[in-house]
Amino acid sequence: SGMSLPVSALKSIAATRAGRDAAVYWLALGLAAAVIAAVYLLLRSRHGLALTAIRDSEEASRGLGVDNFRAKLMVYVLAAFGTSAVGALIYMTKIRISPSAAFDINWTTMVIFIVVMTMNVAGLLGVHAVVTGTVLLVVFTGVPTGVSELVLMQALLAGWGLCTSISIGSLSIATGAAMFGLPPTRLVARINIVFVFAASTAIAGVLSALNDFLVG
Repeated sequence: SGMSLPVSALKSIAATRAGRDAAVYWLALGLAAAVIAAVYLLLRSRHGLALTAIRDSEEASRGLGVDNFRAKLMVYVLAAFGTSAVGALIYMTKIRISPSAAFDINWTTMVIFIVVMTMNVAGLLGVHAVVTGTVLLVVFTGVPTGVSELVLMQALLAGWGLCTSISIGSLSIATGAAMFGLPPTRLVARINIVFVFAASTAIAGVLSALNDFLVG
């Protein structure tokens, strides 16, 4: 079952396979940068303050004049846009649109890898793991990914734990900086960053194997 993308659609991207791969790569890189920048700017705007208030207490945020429904709807719309853009890029690489092209083992591994790595990259930019984890949870529970809910939660917890070692916004970094009288940026050492991303890769591989066992 399924259907192939028209030849005219493929040629409109690039005349050759190498050109199409390069175009998809740069589009994916631009999309990732745009999403990270959008989350960063969102969290530092009045809408981000509203989301923080909702996270702490919906009743209290409502008492402060925050429209909880509107704030949540905005997050869902933005998450839907990002999800649809990623899906379009995936099918551009698959060429043939079918269920098996979307939900194979490579896709589920990519989802787990994206969850863990995104939390780490956002942590380096000062975005707390709670916020990043919430956004990722909204994105990947709103669409079928082929990833077990248990594995997705484990990926979020692993990303959260590793993120605290390199995020200047984490409590552990702030506590260590206060204890030793150092700026938080000094504690985000290069060896910590290397360890965190290496551990993230290993954990993503283990969780991918576990997911294959659970859903297979």
